[in-house]
Amino acid sequence: MLDTVREVIVTTIDHDPNGTHAKHFLNVNETLDSLYTKKLISFTDVTNQTTINAAQDLGWEVAVGKYSTNPARFRAVERALNQSGQFINLWDADRLIYAATVSPTELRDLITETVKYDFLIVGATPDAIKTHQSSMTVWESIKSWRVGKYLGIEGDITNRGCFVMSRELATFVTAYKLEDYDETDSLFPMLALAYQKSLRDSNQFQLSRGIGYKEYEKIVSYEDWLFDGLSPEESARRKNTVEDFERRETHVKRILDTAQKISSMYGLTS
Repeated sequence: MLDTVREVIVTTIDHDPNGTHAKHFLNVNETLDSLYTKKLISFTDVTNQTTINAAQDLGWEVAVGKYSTNPARFRAVERALNQSGQFINLWDADRLIYAATVSPTELRDLITETVKYDFLIVGATPDAIKTHQSSMTVWESIKSWRVGKYLGIEGDITNRGCFVMSRELATFVTAYKLEDYDETDSLFPMLALAYQKSLRDSNQFQLSRGIGYKEYEKIVSYEDWLFDGLSPEESARRKNTVEDFERRETHVKRILDTAQKISSMYGLTS
């Protein structure tokens, strides 16, 4: 078994214009330092300088730029490949902070699971899913079901923004040319499946650790804590609104279109 403390890099993206994450980075720093050999973070250029300074002071390797979510996640994996380490754990920063705050035990279990697979999908248990607003659960169940058909996995496949991948798989993933319409929620799992196929086609499948899926109860729940620092009006706006429902409908279509494109490109079947 690999020594996970020396082998796993965490790479994350953050958009924090209000500066509310600074104190949370401080609170979870000891936990994260005990789990990861390197901590990489990419901030949007409108993130509050207080948060950026806090991350730098705590040993994060910081990049700042004009990021949107999918290119930022893709570039975050590329950044991690420039570091030594056999496994890469990709998170959105608010979820990573939340995970380390509410259940460091579950987070440590996730890192232990990491070394067993080329690609590990982090999902929520049914009870954890119930903590999400209805506009999320309706559409997320659809996209997880469809992408899960390709992977042969039933569960919460495409919803957490958290994946773990081996260096070899990450190298395969980042060789893909990201396009504007691509959604990483389905792109990364589908490219993981394409990587498995490439090993089979080249008679190198003995090198595969496979694709894994594991559900968690606490670190993937959805709480008002995630809205810490937002005005009541903004917090309410993000919840059960028609606007949010319609936005998620568009998002799901993009995720399913991305999955279909990768399926056609690599000859994958469901």
